[in-house]
Amino acid sequence: MTPSSESPGYLAWLFALPDSYLVGMAAWLLLLAVLAAAWLNRLVHWRRNARRLVLLKVLFSAWLFAALLTAIELYFALVFDGTDAFNVTNVSRAWEARHIAPYERVLAFSNGEGMTYRDDRPFPTPVPKDRRHVCFLGDSFTFGHGVADVGARFSNRIREALERDRPDAFVVSNLAEPGKDLRWSTAVLERLIADGIRVDVLVYVLCLNDIEAYHSNHMKMYEQLAGLEPRTALLRSTYFPNMLYYRASIASIPEARDYYGFLADYYQGEPWQRMAADLQKLQSLCEKHQIELRVVLFPFLQQLGEDTTFDDARSVVAKFSAERGIPFQDLTDALLPHRDEGLVVNRFDAHPNARAHAIAADALKNGLLADLWQTPNASGRGPDELAQ
Repeated sequence: MTPSSESPGYLAWLFALPDSYLVGMAAWLLLLAVLAAAWLNRLVHWRRNARRLVLLKVLFSAWLFAALLTAIELYFALVFDGTDAFNVTNVSRAWEARHIAPYERVLAFSNGEGMTYRDDRPFPTPVPKDRRHVCFLGDSFTFGHGVADVGARFSNRIREALERDRPDAFVVSNLAEPGKDLRWSTAVLERLIADGIRVDVLVYVLCLNDIEAYHSNHMKMYEQLAGLEPRTALLRSTYFPNMLYYRASIASIPEARDYYGFLADYYQGEPWQRMAADLQKLQSLCEKHQIELRVVLFPFLQQLGEDTTFDDARSVVAKFSAERGIPFQDLTDALLPHRDEGLVVNRFDAHPNARAHAIAADALKNGLLADLWQTPNASGRGPDELAQ
């Protein structure tokens, strides 16, 4: 597919860094240069003094170590372009400034409120009367956390395919937001309905960690994460030391360290009962307003096919959807044959990468959303309807 955006130029990347960082780094590099010049000057004068030459060797080793750390720091500030799972490090926030901020838009509501969303085109308001509106809602997996090209997300790929194969038949939007849950998605739909923004097909993309909102353990974890803000300027303002600090600190939080173990258990108890009740509320809201609700389950991708921890959880969601008559697709079967291709953003961020999004788009086109590619005849009815 053709990328919808280009990477920012190097100068734009450089000057996107905070002014305080640029000034501080320039001063530090100047200091290193001055120290190197002073060392060379002393070498000329002390080259015949064995005791002082030993001191110079020690000073040179210290300078070399500082220069090496500076080179590593500059790599993470100027070259490395990646994220972390919780999006708390300066490295991850810099990635967000480069690849998210330029594509953030605001959807304004009639009550004076609004929400930001990420896309390469405006949200379709008003929705054309002769087109069906397919809206994707979900969290960071649907948002495309870690995917630099917004056009590489599975929702955007589906939109591009529909515009190619069924021109002037659909509009496709994505209002996903990292860290949000089912309740938030329902509230967004309620706001769209209140504003008369028509949605014909709602695709709720369920990530297995959506259930964390229904248990207090993970609320405590996020409170702890919020309290990790470094106290020293060195750790707050740098990139490499800041990243090391957060990785060590997060590893000390039990709920973060055993994040996936806790989540799997939630699907066998009260958290799932509360989440199931909210899914029923979303279904009832859609039925009341003649919206087709469809649910996609996006599995965790680390150790895909090797770790069976969430097999029962996936079965619970599939059974619920079948019993409630909600069209449902688990993307696990589509992703599993490609597990050796590298489907995550990086080793510290298990969000799906662009390859995983491409596989998901193809699976949905041939599965849950296949009917969207069926061309209605002149009567406006599709082939399945005519056969009845």
